[in-house]
Amino acid sequence: MLRMFAYKGWKMEEQRPLVKLTDVNPYILCVLCRGYIVDATSIAECLHSFCRSCIILHLAQEDYCPRCKVQINNSKPDMYLKQSFVLRDFLDQFHVAVQSLQGLRVPDLGVEDGGYKALRVRL
Repeated sequence: MLRMFAYKGWKMEEQRPLVKLTDVNPYILCVLCRGYIVDATSIAECLHSFCRSCIILHLAQEDYCPRCKVQINNSKPDMYLKQSFVLRDFLDQFHVAVQSLQGLRVPDLGVEDGGYKALRVRL
């Protein structure tokens, strides 16, 4: 692990390396809605991730992954969708960070009417 240190006054403090948002965006943006992924859900065959509501709507009309075009059994698409807990936890923390840095009001993410509320954050 890379460790970075900076001198502050008479003390040496550990600092975290900075990552540019533009370097991370391709991995955390949903290609269907073009917003940050909400309720991260992956396709089991290829492991590409999307907003849960976006991929469910897409699979209601199409039978392939929007990124790599791998075929998905259209009779039971829910069997081929898996929750991406690590990505979801990361994005939850990301949304909190964006809220504190940008002063944005982030609505609660929850289930409404059997679907999922969507959060779209543009930087």
